[in-house]
Amino acid sequence: MERTFGGAPILFLSSNPSIENPGQETEEYPRLSWANADIEDFFTNRFGGGRKNWIAGGVRFLRSDDSYSPEYVRYWAFVRSRAKELLQRKDVVPGVDYALSEVVHCKSQNEFGVDEALQECANRYLTRVIASSGAKVIVVLGDTAKTAVTNWLSASASGLVQGPLKVGNRERLLTFIPHSNARVKRTFANCLSPSDLSRLRSALE
Repeated sequence: MERTFGGAPILFLSSNPSIENPGQETEEYPRLSWANADIEDFFTNRFGGGRKNWIAGGVRFLRSDDSYSPEYVRYWAFVRSRAKELLQRKDVVPGVDYALSEVVHCKSQNEFGVDEALQECANRYLTRVIASSGAKVIVVLGDTAKTAVTNWLSASASGLVQGPLKVGNRERLLTFIPHSNARVKRTFANCLSPSDLSRLRSALE
């Protein structure tokens, strides 16, 4: 199976990537000293097929000592579960069945700095990122990503399933659900009507 951002039929779009406690970072993550080829490999092949297995099982990140994080990343586990729900499968392959991106690409804790960076980052990258994706369904997670999508992709602020919306010569459906850390019901079945959920699933067949 080829793992490519452009080939995955589902794209999950959230606010920004999280970071460990400052000064206590253990993740093997690109730094200024890395060669450009290694940085490209990390972001292109993070879910598999690169020079290292950057992520194990889709939920545990590689640490700088070449071990994997003992705790799984809750957001990654949430996304994997939502992909299973949409595709109606017992298992899915990250990087093949779904891909992830953000509206702001710099890491921070608790979305620190995201509001200030949103306009600059979305202006530079949002349309280009989505245009490079082959996703038929874009799942927008949380209020920050929704703000970016409604402002930069001309989506409506109302309606939990929208489209088809043409971005990058492809027509896609958009759906909006709460972020994984929201203290509300967050599954598609709980958030969407049966007809809207069926519409998304039909687009992925």
